[in-house]
Amino acid sequence: MKEMFLNSLSATIYKTISAAIKVGLILLITNLFGAENYGAYTFALSIFLFLNTIFRFGFDIHLQKKTVSICNDNIGSCGKILAQKNLFKTIAIVAPCLLFVSIILKIILALNSFESLKFEYLNYIIFYSAFYAGMWLFAYYLRGIDKGKTSVFVLEIIFPVLNILLIILFKAFSVNPAFVLVHSYGLSVIITLIIFILTEKLNFNSHIKNKIFNQSIFFDIKSALPFLLISVSSMLMAWVDFFVISFFETDSQLGIYSVSTRLALFMLFPASAIAIFFSNKLIVFYKNNQVTEIKKYIKKITLVLFLVSLFLFLFLNVFSTYILSLFGKEFIDGSLVLLFLTFGYMISASLGSFETVLLMSEYKKRLFQINLFVVLTNLFVNIPLVYFYGINGAAIGTLISIVFNRFLQFKIIKNKILFRNETII
Repeated sequence: MKEMFLNSLSATIYKTISAAIKVGLILLITNLFGAENYGAYTFALSIFLFLNTIFRFGFDIHLQKKTVSICNDNIGSCGKILAQKNLFKTIAIVAPCLLFVSIILKIILALNSFESLKFEYLNYIIFYSAFYAGMWLFAYYLRGIDKGKTSVFVLEIIFPVLNILLIILFKAFSVNPAFVLVHSYGLSVIITLIIFILTEKLNFNSHIKNKIFNQSIFFDIKSALPFLLISVSSMLMAWVDFFVISFFETDSQLGIYSVSTRLALFMLFPASAIAIFFSNKLIVFYKNNQVTEIKKYIKKITLVLFLVSLFLFLFLNVFSTYILSLFGKEFIDGSLVLLFLTFGYMISASLGSFETVLLMSEYKKRLFQINLFVVLTNLFVNIPLVYFYGINGAAIGTLISIVFNRFLQFKIIKNKILFRNETII
């Protein structure tokens, strides 16, 4: 457990540095282009990420889980070659699908001549879908071979730094905000993917000589499906409020809400860092039916995450006016949004181990059902709240859904995993 927490601490430090860099990135964007462009950009990015999640077919978490199993069952270079073959096979499934979807979407956008600023951004960014999927899958492969710290460092630090540098560079040659923001982001994705490839010694000759695809491809897709459903439902939970706001409010209000959301999401960094290493532990615990170990880890992880989250909650809200003013005077209107969201994410982060335990268990279907139920609840709550109270109402709706989500997860873990004697795999 000590090793896991030390690795998680390193990953959290990376993510904390990343948080500072990402704040700098948002500051740069909002001060250069204002709330309206930032709102339109984040809306396009949300659609881009949602489509990418769907057409990755849930292979990201499945890839990490299968890579761990391959490396445990095949010691040495043999395991590494098999894990790489599985990575290439996964990318070879996902990339062409996303390329096809990107072409279709660009044709639809061109034929319908959407004039909204949101769709101008979307038209630019959709080109990078396949590259983003490759980058994301490679990150999960590295986590599976116990290079989680490398994955986090490249994805959380190098990637946003590249984005900042490229925005500054592109701004010198173009006055079009959509061109600058989207292509700086897309090129950062491509460079990050190249860095990932260079960090791992890939045996291309071995994979070229052998067939990448075999009869297990359909089994892989079937096995990854639960992760896809969970990923899509989780993303919908995260973006329902955003989509509802985009329907009722202006791009400027969307930008203000987005900045507050980005700041609040930094509270989840420690939980996501621990999840990287806790996931690998859980695969072994479930395999050996070690319920006591799972219970022990949950207790210690929850305590650590609560203390860290409480500190972040107090810091962000005590200095909320000053922090938000850095993005521009109009963003101060998001202080109440930040209060509600940080309180919700403090709860979510503290109990973050619940989702990881369910995700790696046989109860993935139950996790998806919880997510879907919470998405629908969030939607029905958010529509009237946003209509009457704007972005503050959206934050309240999100807080309600977060509390409800973790409560349902706790009930499943308590009744189905921690207090049952039979096999849990």
